[in-house]
Amino acid sequence: MLFNKRLRVLIVIFLIFLQFFIIKVNILSYGKENKKYLSLSSLDEIFYLAKKQYVEEVDQRAVLFSSMKALQGILSSDTVKLTALPQGENIDLQMYTYRKNITQILEDYGDKVGHDYIIKTAISGLLEALNDPYTIYFDKDEYERFNSSLKGGNFYGIGILIEIDKDNDNQLTVVETIKNTPAERADIKNRDIIIKIDGISTKGLSIDESVNLLRGSRGSKVELLVKRKNISDPLRFEIVRDKIHISSVESNLIDGKIGYIKLSVFGEETNKELDEALKELEKAGSRGYILDLRNNGGGYVIAALDVCSKFMPSNSVVVYMKSRNEINAYNTYGSTHKSVPLVVLVNESSASASEITAGALQDSKTALLIGTKTFGKGKVQTIYELQRAGGALKLTTAYYMTPHKKDIDKKGLTPDILLEMDSSKIGSEEDIQLQKAKEYLFEKNSGNGR
Repeated sequence: MLFNKRLRVLIVIFLIFLQFFIIKVNILSYGKENKKYLSLSSLDEIFYLAKKQYVEEVDQRAVLFSSMKALQGILSSDTVKLTALPQGENIDLQMYTYRKNITQILEDYGDKVGHDYIIKTAISGLLEALNDPYTIYFDKDEYERFNSSLKGGNFYGIGILIEIDKDNDNQLTVVETIKNTPAERADIKNRDIIIKIDGISTKGLSIDESVNLLRGSRGSKVELLVKRKNISDPLRFEIVRDKIHISSVESNLIDGKIGYIKLSVFGEETNKELDEALKELEKAGSRGYILDLRNNGGGYVIAALDVCSKFMPSNSVVVYMKSRNEINAYNTYGSTHKSVPLVVLVNESSASASEITAGALQDSKTALLIGTKTFGKGKVQTIYELQRAGGALKLTTAYYMTPHKKDIDKKGLTPDILLEMDSSKIGSEEDIQLQKAKEYLFEKNSGNGR
């Protein structure tokens, strides 16, 4: 199985709209604080993991050079005299030179700039050479937040899902406002662009850095400067943080006979929560299902397998994973639930595990897809918990394909019924995608006598 390794490994397709470009050194958290939790062995661990496990061959000299370049960017270049990395294939000599340079930098600048800040900058430079926005190093605190985002449960914040909008100048954008949260009460809208958080510009911030700023202790305040469509001047909001509860599955019976199921994330509890929701809807007499994956950026691959197993025949291919050396198929394991007509709703923010699920259900003709073209993330990340560095490395280790071996990376899935709609209308009376799904299910049920 995928999870039985020396390091506890979780195969994930992360919330893609939460990770659009290469994570940068967390200046806000580290700055000149002279913490000493990291070491040269931390760099070694991350470098050799990437070299061995990354989905493509790694140019080791380019990676080490990128790390050195990142370090020179935070130091006074006129006083930094470093030994050039040797040419050729002798990785031992290159690593010796690299480590010697890092040691010198730590000795000369550790007290001025911050020991861990230097190491984190070096790590960031290593990973930046891969040119892969999904490969990211998490320190211990960031890793805990990452895990909590997939486990569901509780945290303290304002209650929004955010993305870096690649189609709108990489601006920090609200994907969805969670119901009954401070953000909803403050009237934060879907597609609002967050310009500043507590006076700090969001331009160039990663999602994780933005989340750090948005979350805080219960009762504390955060100020947002927001740009809203059709309003010329930015809007200012002061929001009091509170406990936010997120369930990965929400469900209810609509129009007396259709089971509506919204998945917000493919998390640890999704299998259990979906099973419970289906049992309740079956008991209520549901004669068809709408599985809403709009604005769902993904999560664990195993959760996608669980979801598909609820609807598809046993031992059906859900996804193919292509690593550097092999291709593996992952299949459903069967379901105890009644088979009824199914519609899956998707949009441009449906990504990764959502696309695995939607692609499998579409290819197997188990479901009809309605909505807009999906995001298009066909890369798989493995989470390696780090023994020396602490935290974790989220590393791209495979590409995935649908059961019909469609590569959707940077292409997305095309729905069976393409129906454009502004995502701000999701859940409103103007939700034409949901209306179309209901119409299809009513016709399907009336046509087959169910």
